[in-house]
Amino acid sequence: MAGEETKVVLEDYNRFKKILKEADPDLRKAMDKEIRSFLTPVSSLAKTKVPSTVLSGWTPAAEGSGKWAAKAWDQSTVQRGIAVRQGGKRAKGSATSSAWKIINKSAPGAIYELAGKKSKGKTVAGRTFVSMLTERGGHPSRLIWAAWDERGGEKAITRSVAETINKYENELQRLLN
Repeated sequence: MAGEETKVVLEDYNRFKKILKEADPDLRKAMDKEIRSFLTPVSSLAKTKVPSTVLSGWTPAAEGSGKWAAKAWDQSTVQRGIAVRQGGKRAKGSATSSAWKIINKSAPGAIYELAGKKSKGKTVAGRTFVSMLTERGGHPSRLIWAAWDERGGEKAITRSVAETINKYENELQRLLN
């Protein structure tokens, strides 16, 4: 379901990657390439969902300044910000970290993606902003999660990634034997 965090728990995944790299660096690269091949179509689809304009006032200012200058809407900036990344920091209070993720690293993209997810806005302006975004772009999780769902992420992609890791675990075991 859109907006829900999808997790597959991989015990000692980082240790496995390190051992795989030591045993056969090309095998490690092949695994990473195969996993990336499942995730890249999601990021590509998410990029196609980025609208050219969102709200009439959310545009780059000619002399942009202030805290919203870096958050001005620019379709190409938002599209470039959607990327597949490997690894990540552990979330505060969590014992796990991500092995792979599809991120939206641009400020306007993250705002568009998530506005209204946790709050409907604390001020009149905030509520209006979230309401207009929802009216024009749908509910929060507008880009990456929407693409994830369209590509069958929960079932197809998650299963494919887990099967790929299992395949390379077996190959590593074969090499070690």
